[in-house]
Amino acid sequence: MVEYYKSDKGYYYVKYNNGNKKRISKDTYKLNLNKKSKIINQKGGKFNISNAILSDNTDRFILSEKIIKSNKCIEIYDSLFNNRHLLLSNKYKYILLYDEDSNNVYIINKELTFITDKGFLDDILADVSATSADISAPDTFNKISFVKQLLKQNIKTIFTNNNLECFNINLTEAHKKLEQLNILLKNKCTQLELKLDNYYNMTGDVTLYNSNQNKDKLILCLYYNDNCISSIFLKYKNSNQIEIETSTNILYKKRKYNKLLTISTIILAPLLVCNGENINVIMSAAIAVESALTLIPNFETDIEHPIPTDFEEFIEKNKFDENTDIKYLLTELYKQIPDYVGLLIYVTLNKDNIDKAYVLFKKLISSEEFQTIICP
Repeated sequence: MVEYYKSDKGYYYVKYNNGNKKRISKDTYKLNLNKKSKIINQKGGKFNISNAILSDNTDRFILSEKIIKSNKCIEIYDSLFNNRHLLLSNKYKYILLYDEDSNNVYIINKELTFITDKGFLDDILADVSATSADISAPDTFNKISFVKQLLKQNIKTIFTNNNLECFNINLTEAHKKLEQLNILLKNKCTQLELKLDNYYNMTGDVTLYNSNQNKDKLILCLYYNDNCISSIFLKYKNSNQIEIETSTNILYKKRKYNKLLTISTIILAPLLVCNGENINVIMSAAIAVESALTLIPNFETDIEHPIPTDFEEFIEKNKFDENTDIKYLLTELYKQIPDYVGLLIYVTLNKDNIDKAYVLFKKLISSEEFQTIICP
């Protein structure tokens, strides 16, 4: 297990099991402390709800019904942490919200009103205790089993996310910049267009990295023939960061569309205002070496990786030097990384990186044969 720490001189480091250490950015340090805290709090997927309080502090949540992509949905907006949950209407008899930090429970019925009868919660827990409780700790429930048992009663369980998120993000300045990028893009490919919005506002078929993921996120799409043929999900992290996930429709792969979207995101992200502050770091979990090659050679980056040696040691051990071709180096590195696990690459959105993104964007829409995107 790796250790993240701050030195006496104020520098940040990650220390690996083999004793090697690497200096990292403050943002990387803070991000991994948050991850570690979340893992500890999960306690292996077990939790204790037996002494939970059925809270009457329901003003925290704003309930409403909305039509999203032709579906009637329930929106549960958590004003305390600026996030929301979306569920199909009339699918569940009750919705149980559980806040592990405060040990508070909120129960909503089909009429979108809160149930305040404590006996109602006791009855629910009594029905699931026999099948969901941990034998070694009878008051502790296994999360997966608990959720499944409640579903049998037509009750949906939501574990509230007590990390501040970004709902109703300000896109005004980003949309102005997007108009400029689209003018340049259409000079190259007249039928392509970039769109930036919440997923639920996107029209047509939308290509996603993971069709099962929480879709209540901001997404940058490349549109062709009224469909999003390539996309990049922008997932807000709790420290002015966004994590990106890219995907392109199989019919349009190998046209540099993922690269176009990634570079566009570096240009647009600093203009996003979230909770009154601008985004200043992008993180990519680059599973494919092609994603790493978009970022590492072209921008100032911080890198984390799952192999048990740090990046510098890998280069030294394999006798790479500053003259080594970066594509070859990264290709060799990816041979040592397990499938479906990639490098974590952090790009700070400073002036140098933004300027580099502009240069790369213009190359992608130029007439240079090996640099440019391929139009549909």
